[in-house]
Amino acid sequence: MTSTVEWSRGSRRAHIEKDRQFLWREDTVALIARWVGLKPGMKVADVGCGLGYLGWTYWEFFGCGGSYLGLDLSVDLVCQAAESSRRWALQGQARFAAADAYHLPLPSGQVDCTMCQTTLMHVERPSEVMAEMVRITRPGGIVLCKEPDNLGSWARRTHSSLPPQTLREQMWAGRMGSIYAEGRRRLGRGDMGIGTKVPKMMADLGLVDIDARANDLVFLVLPPYKSSRERFWIHRAQERLQDDRAMQEWERDFKECFLAGGGSRSACDRYLRHCREQRGVTAELHRTQVEDGSYFACSALGGAFFCVRGVKPAP
Repeated sequence: MTSTVEWSRGSRRAHIEKDRQFLWREDTVALIARWVGLKPGMKVADVGCGLGYLGWTYWEFFGCGGSYLGLDLSVDLVCQAAESSRRWALQGQARFAAADAYHLPLPSGQVDCTMCQTTLMHVERPSEVMAEMVRITRPGGIVLCKEPDNLGSWARRTHSSLPPQTLREQMWAGRMGSIYAEGRRRLGRGDMGIGTKVPKMMADLGLVDIDARANDLVFLVLPPYKSSRERFWIHRAQERLQDDRAMQEWERDFKECFLAGGGSRSACDRYLRHCREQRGVTAELHRTQVEDGSYFACSALGGAFFCVRGVKPAP
């Protein structure tokens, strides 16, 4: 199965619906499309498609006369994606189907480009999912995987008007995050650091001409917040800081994975108390600083998000 988590509802639905709006710069998307070799008329499959994000993101580069097949374990998501595709899948064909990523419902060698984004990071056996992606790709076709290395995000520095973490707090968060990530892996929920491992996985499966790029997006917010991207990020941050249900979901997930990773219950409880306290302080400061126009922030948002391309060799 691609995931043991239901992504069609609640905060996880909000994540895949909202947070992908400004996940990649438009000029970077165009660069990747040329780099991959997307052309009108191609057949594209998207494994773990969610709401069809990769479909509408790259449609202008292959969709005219082409076809897109979105595959996801969630029946709810593929139904919603099929409905929304009527607005963007023009001059071509977009279809969606519920499918297990370990057993894709396609014959071998049928697709020009098989792609995924943040799919391998959520599966227990990512190499088996990638093997299926390779299988359905035609000889000479492309396999494209966009996956993050989220382990590094625990130590990412931000220059901001909000109070910074102390070095001790940063090291503490990194240690707690590492234990959480190990527990997540032990529970079969995937590898948070999968992004840097994808090229070797492709090589082990026989792909050639393997290359990788990194997301160049920077989280940059400066008053007077003129761009739609800045306004979106501010609004989204406020939503998250005020969403108690999402916080409770995160705490349950963190605790379960942290304990599975070998952490103690007392250490977990102490860390979660600290996170709750910091969240309350941050929420109020963020609100007041945005209102008086003093809020600013800059950090490398996408640098640990990799886009890896491999070619299936001809016999």
